Amino acid sequence: MLQGEDQDMPRQLNLAIVGHVDSGKSTLCGRLLHALGRISKKQMHKNEKEAKEKGKGSFAYAWAMDDSADERARGITMNVGVAYFDTKNYQVVMLDSPGHKDFVPNMISGVTQADAAVLVVDASLGSFESGMGVNGVGQTKEHSQLIRSFGVENLIVAVNKMDSVEYSAERFNYVKSQLGIFLRSCGYKESAITWVPLSAMENENLVTAASDTRLSSWFHGTCLLEAIDSSAPPPRDVSRPLRLPICDVISSHVLGQVAVCGKVVCGAIGSDSKVKL
Repeated sequence: MLQGEDQDMPRQLNLAIVGHVDSGKSTLCGRLLHALGRISKKQMHKNEKEAKEKGKGSFAYAWAMDDSADERARGITMNVGVAYFDTKNYQVVMLDSPGHKDFVPNMISGVTQADAAVLVVDASLGSFESGMGVNGVGQTKEHSQLIRSFGVENLIVAVNKMDSVEYSAERFNYVKSQLGIFLRSCGYKESAITWVPLSAMENENLVTAASDTRLSSWFHGTCLLEAIDSSAPPPRDVSRPLRLPICDVISSHVLGQVAVCGKVVCGAIGSDSKVKL
């Protein structure tokens, strides 16, 4: 805690959303933002209308994050989308990362800023196996390794699309068993992994406890929002010299200004700080 900092002010948590392509990351982000009142009714209506017009009605929530013409035309996330919401303990910066293998460099730019991560896994038959690379190269494993290599120790595994398997406890436990073995081999501690079965499309177990009896009858853990709020970000030593790896540079020819973006790894920086790059 810095001198003069308001101890009652929620801390910032940079949260990377990662996972295999088509696991439902952007839809999950959009659903979460909508449930928390971060998307207006007007914007949601606009997304629904435009998605239906293009024959992609199920993409309405995903388009809250995938707002470029290319992303909407291809139906995949290509760049890191950024959104914000508050929990009881945190001001969350949500970083929706691309899942397609062609955009791993873009995904890395988001992960380098992360304090914690949500690994989204598709529970549906065949899709989970595809993400694990059973029939090829899956991004579930690659993303898990990448986020761990960048120092993310706290991981929430969102087992999505549980509605496609009738909220089966057997399927959830299978996913947890198979993926858990791999995550532990990457260096994750079992105590630092939170498993959350959910359905982003049906808004099940996202911001409130499961209401569908097919899930609530056997799962008594936390919903996704509670899991995020319980995340423990890595401690930062403010007594050491400032270290801020730069991940992006934004310049304005109109204003004649340059802005740099990065993550404070140690040390501290304030609004009046003078820093030499």
